[in-house]
Amino acid sequence: MVSDEFQLLFARLSESNCAKKHTATGTYVNGVFRYAVNHCDFEGKVCPRLELPSGTGYELCKSHHSEVRLAERIEEEGTGSDGVAWLVGHYWSCEPCASSLKRVGVRELRIMEFPPER
Repeated sequence: MVSDEFQLLFARLSESNCAKKHTATGTYVNGVFRYAVNHCDFEGKVCPRLELPSGTGYELCKSHHSEVRLAERIEEEGTGSDGVAWLVGHYWSCEPCASSLKRVGVRELRIMEFPPER
């Protein structure tokens, strides 16, 4: 059984504009579920990272990871996470992303790479 949080995040993946991999991260803030998707500033015809291994070539597209985007929004509001975050679309969180989530109070990160029907 997939949690409601994972289902909500999978439904939001299409909001990402990344040509390589769509991700979404969510957490509760004062009992309200908040989320963010990854975003890329690349404006060319073909993503320069498309054939690169995961975790490499970020400088080619100015990617904004969903974990960092969520943490920045929470910080701007001057609040913090209720402690647990969910990540979909990827199988790991890089160190800068994990640190961003910790900074806003996330103590546990739950990850699911693919929807259950895959």
